[in-house]
Amino acid sequence: MDILTAAKIAGWVGGIILGLIALIFVWMAVIYRVAKRNPTPAPSAPTPTYHNPEPKAPKPEATDGTCKDAHLITSHVRPGTLFVMCVYLAGSFVAIWKTTNALTVQIGFTQELQEITIGFTTLILWLLSFIPAFPLFVKTVGEYTAHVTNDLISGDLRIYGPGSYVLYPWEQTKPKNIVSLERVTIELRGTLPARVSGAFELNGSIRYYATLVGAAKHIGMDETTIKRGFLDIFLHDIGEIVSRLTPDEVLENVNLIQRAAVVSA
Repeated sequence: MDILTAAKIAGWVGGIILGLIALIFVWMAVIYRVAKRNPTPAPSAPTPTYHNPEPKAPKPEATDGTCKDAHLITSHVRPGTLFVMCVYLAGSFVAIWKTTNALTVQIGFTQELQEITIGFTTLILWLLSFIPAFPLFVKTVGEYTAHVTNDLISGDLRIYGPGSYVLYPWEQTKPKNIVSLERVTIELRGTLPARVSGAFELNGSIRYYATLVGAAKHIGMDETTIKRGFLDIFLHDIGEIVSRLTPDEVLENVNLIQRAAVVSA
């Protein structure tokens, strides 16, 4: 078998590998479009998988009132994602190298010029082909931030904390799935009626922050909506507590009232 025939065969093999990868992407795109047009409501929220979790993180509460186990993963790199990325890199490199080799043989380059041309051309084209695909595999999450991705194959939610990760290309990432973990302060101003007579002026502030474990509950919600919901719950609960007490009882148990309202909210 001469060099030209071997180059053609290798080029076809590399092209087939790249073609299979392209078909996988097309298949995933079709599935995503069909799922988007015909959404099927799930009976309960999917159990998220957590990456780079906070130490001793509590179990998340599901929307149906039950508590589901959270699968905590500390590794930034999963074998499956590395395999997919390596297949892409190897397939594209072989295809470009063998195609360049076949072209130089056809043109009639000398052996020395052929080796130089193949080396530089393959490296440049390979890097150029990988640059557009790089964001599909590698994701960087900023400090005090969580990013929730949706696996379009399994339907699982995966929560990534600060750091860099290798993702599957079919893990869907959206800007609205980025959740801030920074502490937020809400000013409290209002009037609360007492049980017997009179009223109390509420003046203070409360601070809250989203945890990495609970980040999936905050996706698709803007900060204003979260603040308003949290404030409404807090004022409602503390108002119910104060309305059952006399002014003297309220003044004697300020710390207990604050703690009870925060826990309930």
